[in-house]
Amino acid sequence: MKTKKIESTKRATNYYKLHLPILLLVTLFILLSSTQSIAQNKQHKGKGNYASLAIDRINGERYGWAVNYKSQDEADRRALKECKRKGGNGHIVLRFKGGCGVFVVDKRNPGLYGWGTADTHEKAKNRAMDEARARGGKNLKVRVWGCNSSDLVYSKDVQPSIKGVYYFYFTKSSKDKKCFITDVLYQPNVAKKNNDSWVWTSDAKQKMKRRATKFLDAVEDNLYGYLGELKKKVIKRISLDWKGANELDINNKAINLPNSDRKKKLGKAITAIRKSFKKDGYKIFNINVLSYPQRYTIFNKKN
Repeated sequence: MKTKKIESTKRATNYYKLHLPILLLVTLFILLSSTQSIAQNKQHKGKGNYASLAIDRINGERYGWAVNYKSQDEADRRALKECKRKGGNGHIVLRFKGGCGVFVVDKRNPGLYGWGTADTHEKAKNRAMDEARARGGKNLKVRVWGCNSSDLVYSKDVQPSIKGVYYFYFTKSSKDKKCFITDVLYQPNVAKKNNDSWVWTSDAKQKMKRRATKFLDAVEDNLYGYLGELKKKVIKRISLDWKGANELDINNKAINLPNSDRKKKLGKAITAIRKSFKKDGYKIFNINVLSYPQRYTIFNKKN
């Protein structure tokens, strides 16, 4: 009987020796995950009902967050201080009283981000995701979220002095009966506030020229064959319109609308252009400037 008890004890001891490291790792992972979740939710929590979000507009990974503060000024100061601590040039972009707020960032492109507020965390998260997707974000991750102690009283996006612009490129070749057009594109931080309207920043042309050049290269590759840079110089180059068809020129005030609405408006303009050229007998080529010069992904022929 004693022998059986000893053997049973040995088996139990061996079992725990074998599995104890795994159990400890699992426990540690759960504790760390819980701690991180609590930290995200209660970061810099005060005893009031005001909240602020500050971000570096170029790098969304540098942000500051404050919830449940006694006044909006206190929340603003805390958010800006946190953003500065992370190395960011902080600007308040969101203020809200009551309710929940969520901030998300594209993991691969920190210049694409979004925020949202609502009475619940889940609704606020969905709005933040929609906002980031409207800017072109795909690989989105929640960076921070938090809830005040009451339902949402107000939420205000603070009008930034600099914004991104939605735009697209298109051109035609009457001789070849071909129309070339992109999808809606987005370029951050190229428009600045000028009284009640928006104008281009001094470095906008430099920022947007790269995609404009890619678009024109793709068009020439289709019309004249895949040419080297030296051969292209022989051809009379189409004038380079770095601005394309953009919302500053089409409807300047539209830039004040939510990003999802802005993107839809330009999407409708693209659809109208395609229909018009198709009606006139043109072949429509959709050009993906983001993947060029991988030629096999450039042209999606649409009859």
